Amino acid sequence: MLSLLSRSLTTSARNGSIQRYFDTPSSELGLGLKRGSGVNRSGLFGYGRSESLSSDEWTRAAQETVSRASRLAQRISQSQSQSPLPLTKSVKMLDALSDQLCAVLDATELVLNVHPDKKVVQDAANGNALLTSFMNSLNTDVSLYNALKASIDAQQFIPQPPPSNQTKVVADLLMKDFQKSGIHLSGSQRAQFVKLSDDILNLGNKFSRASSSISRLAIIPTDDSSILSHILRYARDEDVRRLVYTAANQSSEEDVWTLEELLRKRMQLARVLGKKSYADMWLGDKMAQSPERVMQFLENVSNGNWDLAKQDIARLESIKKEFVKGVNGRAFYTQFLSPVGNVPAVSGDELKPYFSVGTTLQGISDLLGDLYGIRLEPVFDIADGETWHPDVRKVHVVHESEGVIGVVYMDLFMREKGVEVDKFDGAAQFTVRCSRRLDDYEQYCEEPRAGLRSPQTEVTRRTEEGTNGLYQLPIVVLVTQFERPTKETPALLSLNEVETLFHEMGHVIHSVLARTDYQHISGTRCALDFVEVPSNLLESFARDFGVLQSIGVHYRSGKQVPIDLIRGVKARQGMLEGLERQKQVKMAVLDQYYHSEQMDVANFDTTMVLRQVQSKFHVIPYVDGTQWQTQFSHLFSYGASYYSYFWARRVSDAIQARVFGAEKNSYLHQKDRLREGGEVVRNELLKWGGGRDPWIGLDKAGIDVEVLGRL
Repeated sequence: MLSLLSRSLTTSARNGSIQRYFDTPSSELGLGLKRGSGVNRSGLFGYGRSESLSSDEWTRAAQETVSRASRLAQRISQSQSQSPLPLTKSVKMLDALSDQLCAVLDATELVLNVHPDKKVVQDAANGNALLTSFMNSLNTDVSLYNALKASIDAQQFIPQPPPSNQTKVVADLLMKDFQKSGIHLSGSQRAQFVKLSDDILNLGNKFSRASSSISRLAIIPTDDSSILSHILRYARDEDVRRLVYTAANQSSEEDVWTLEELLRKRMQLARVLGKKSYADMWLGDKMAQSPERVMQFLENVSNGNWDLAKQDIARLESIKKEFVKGVNGRAFYTQFLSPVGNVPAVSGDELKPYFSVGTTLQGISDLLGDLYGIRLEPVFDIADGETWHPDVRKVHVVHESEGVIGVVYMDLFMREKGVEVDKFDGAAQFTVRCSRRLDDYEQYCEEPRAGLRSPQTEVTRRTEEGTNGLYQLPIVVLVTQFERPTKETPALLSLNEVETLFHEMGHVIHSVLARTDYQHISGTRCALDFVEVPSNLLESFARDFGVLQSIGVHYRSGKQVPIDLIRGVKARQGMLEGLERQKQVKMAVLDQYYHSEQMDVANFDTTMVLRQVQSKFHVIPYVDGTQWQTQFSHLFSYGASYYSYFWARRVSDAIQARVFGAEKNSYLHQKDRLREGGEVVRNELLKWGGGRDPWIGLDKAGIDVEVLGRL
């Protein structure tokens, strides 16, 4: 295991303010004591600033936003009947139009996922639906498309100030977005495109609902995942395990049809746009660029992991021989495994007391200081209505010379019992407001900036031209489902949860460190197979023994976590890693096959394809009578992109090795090396968002892109 540093992390006081801020229960923290004291009433993200909030606050905000956006869209459209707008003006107006809509749309999306009040959630859903419908109409607005196209074409004929590189990138992305919406098609083709898009959305939502529920069996309640897992893990009778496994992976004919119809509609949509397949259409603007490169990459991953997966299976089979009856049962036989080597396995529960939420975030803050010169700073002055639940903490991201560069709201704990609406079940970062340049808004959009979000709307920083500019301060929200702290015990994290917190903070920092003039390319608004790279990069530090030991402090005794305890938990965590990786390869390959040209075959059979893929890309054989594919929910949300998990890990590993010298078994104790590498990552990768091809940034960061590009 590599170890990067980092005794320097212990220089921060373990009783630091971030630690106390997150390890103290909300009822004891006193956040509400200062609300309204010296802080103007603002409402949630600047909406609802009236003294008495109405019950339709988000619907009203959506209506007002549509009204303002319509006026701006009309001014852009009218330009095509006159002389073409300069490209910079055209792009600035379209970006402002998008930002106005996203200002409320992104906020309502968050409310739908985290707000505990059913009425507020319904109100947000109404506002979200209104804005989504309006956004879809803009994406198919021919006059907007023609206005942008005229501005692009006019560059070579009409003298005008040369647009910046960012402007050219955004103009190109906007044109591609219009074309992905079928705007360049004939009338009949566009109507077909709209119908297919609606069908895909409806089928996708139906598939997602079905994939979240496990098949039912009359005798055994396999709709309860906890009961199912318990039976598969502990039932000694192989026939029972086989029965339960098969039942849990069976699907109705309707569910299989829904998936196959979704895939057929996606193929038809791609063909309307002149593409060979949905994967061909979707991957064109990603780092991988084509289905052929993705499949080559996945085959290489599979070949490199195959022997490890076979070794894992061999270990399970050797245990299986000790039983009177032998049968496939990975979950059952895993309980009898011992780690490879001489490291004794340790239960993860023994490690948890050393990693509270506050301790871990304090360690992340220290590491971010070493890497980028930034820190997390708790905010106690919270305005009335600024958050949606008492557990939410507000944090400023503060740069050592630039001051506050971002605002993060952290909703990290499980809801208490009795709330009307539970929150998002998982870990995610929600972008509520992107960074973008504001000081030239009135010049280009010909209207005052009144109505833009508050509080803390603006910050001054250097522009691409080296002058001072006014920018929106980015706002992001981090959501997890960690256990709730009590008066006696803070929220304690497993090693997997520590890695999750590092990973999601990687997304947060990507959003905060963006330095773009346009929200369309800010932060995580970049190629999908690059968006996970910064988060994987920060997560890699959480797999480092030195970092973990520097962070881990027992919440009661204050003692540093023993390195042998970390090794023991890591040893248990790493059991069957090759087998798990091979399973993920199978899923990524299946995603590619389902979105390939094969879908053009009339009798396409997703179960037959599952059997073929599993026989070639997995060491565990397909089980007859099962249709697991209907539980693969990512087929809708990540269609043709599931490979990006592997892709991002490989790219981030290359950055870690080249920029930070993270070679196996090396020990780096030099803070200056961390800061030097962090500045490279910030300046060549993070600050660009989607404003530059990631391959260029990797090349400038010193990565051998030719080797990396060979996959």
